Amino acid sequence: MPEASECLADGQRYQRAGLLDRALECFERAAEASRHPSVLSEALRRAAGVHRARCDWDAALSAARRSAEVARAAGLVDLYAEALNAEANVCQSRGDFVAASALLERALALGPGSRVQGMALQNLGTIAARGGDLETAEQRYREAYERFHRAGYAQGEASALVNFGGVVNDRGDHELAEPILRRAINVASDLEDGDLAAIATKNYAEALAGQGRYSEAMYYASSALGFFSTAGQHWRQVECFVLVGDISAQLGERTAAHSCWSQGLELARRIGAAPEVAALERRLASPDGELAAPPGPR
Repeated sequence: MPEASECLADGQRYQRAGLLDRALECFERAAEASRHPSVLSEALRRAAGVHRARCDWDAALSAARRSAEVARAAGLVDLYAEALNAEANVCQSRGDFVAASALLERALALGPGSRVQGMALQNLGTIAARGGDLETAEQRYREAYERFHRAGYAQGEASALVNFGGVVNDRGDHELAEPILRRAINVASDLEDGDLAAIATKNYAEALAGQGRYSEAMYYASSALGFFSTAGQHWRQVECFVLVGDISAQLGERTAAHSCWSQGLELARRIGAAPEVAALERRLASPDGELAAPPGPR
């Protein structure tokens, strides 16, 4: 058991640093080293998260469902709900919001603790944002933050800040989003969570671009793209290619914009990210480009 627990802890550190291959190795070792249901379910769920980040959808779904089955059979309510949340994350990433919402509602109906409730509510907020229902998204993010705060889950609070700042961006209040996201970057950095800090940085770049501060925005957007490229997080790379292309277009650098959008489109097609494919095709088909980035998963 101690060996498996140590592997889980090591894997989480690697994942936060963007070292996904090493993280996956740790989670798989933890799953092999222990047959205790709680450790096994958590190891499988965390492996699902790495597979999802790498856009290996089938492996992510398989690991999440195995995690759910282990937790359900052992009567571990929180872990069962977390595994359903992990499966919903994969569906959400692939654009299947109906399936994702159903899984999240199932997770909430189990009556898990505040931390797990916050995870489900946060994902429901992201689905609402992607559907254009920004009012509901903002409410879900607020509820998620409250649950995380109640549970004393600092990383969840930081994630909710990132998402809340993102939806404030989506409704066009970029000046309000800027300090929220700057705080999110600082909190994520204090937690040594490079992945979350990079997402906050990408959203921060959107806030700056929305205020016409394109040169500053390019710096932060390029920084986020560099992190996700190094980490092999293709889905996040696509988001950044969209943003960097949009900023380039606003700077009058049309060739650079089309290059970014084309790279993003190729990658989005390869990983099967349907909403991003559609958004990038619209940009490339329009003589002037379609410069407003679509609400996306935060």
